[in-house]
Amino acid sequence: MTTPESSELLGVSKEEFLQSVREALGRSNVPPSQPYPRLTDTLPELEKQAAQIRQHLEENLPALLDKLADMAGKGGWNVHRASGVEEAIAYIETVARES
Repeated sequence: MTTPESSELLGVSKEEFLQSVREALGRSNVPPSQPYPRLTDTLPELEKQAAQIRQHLEENLPALLDKLADMAGKGGWNVHRASGVEEAIAYIETVARES
C-alpha cells in the first residue's frame, strides 16, 4: 500500500503520475461524454457482426492460415500443415518421440 510519505519518496504523487499518463494518451480527467459504441450495440447487431466475421474467416481461411504459418515460422515456431487428423497425430507423435 502506498502512503503519502512513500509516494513522496518515489518522486511523484499518484495524481501527478495519473495526470502524466492522461496527457500522454491525449485524454482529459473527465469521462467521455458518450459511452463506448460497443456498449450500446443490441444483441441482433452483435449477432450480425459475428456472422460477418465468421463469413470473412470462412472465405479467407487458407490465406489466413498461410499467413499464420509464415509469421509463426518467422517467430521461431516449428510449423507443420497437416492435411488431416491422422497426419497431424503422426506428426505430433514424431515430435514427441524426438523431444
